[in-house]
Amino acid sequence: MKVCVRTVITYGWRQDTTLNFYHSYVLSRITPKRTKIVCEDGTEFNSRETTFLKYVSEMDSENYRVKLYRRMLRMIDKFSQFSGPDFVSSESEMREAVKNLHAVHAFLEKNLEARKKRENYHG
Repeated sequence: MKVCVRTVITYGWRQDTTLNFYHSYVLSRITPKRTKIVCEDGTEFNSRETTFLKYVSEMDSENYRVKLYRRMLRMIDKFSQFSGPDFVSSESEMREAVKNLHAVHAFLEKNLEARKKRENYHG
């Protein structure tokens, strides 16, 4: 039987991103007292501490969003490794870079505004 275990994706000191990553497992054995569950890959879970979810296709989409989120964070982190002269190039390359960075900035601003509206609406 295929099941999933949810991991909440956080940043900083337990700050919620509203993203969840679903690890899928195939159950191979449940102990007689039903306290321990063993999966085909050897992973073991305590049934009292773990919530198992039935696999649905939307979990793949959510996992892909988590991978994109992590990729964006890695890319942003790499920006801090560059110094001022690294950003100097030909005019056309710099114009293209500014255009792409502006698109990223607009994306972040749009998401910030949407999050503020949700927070004001809920609280």
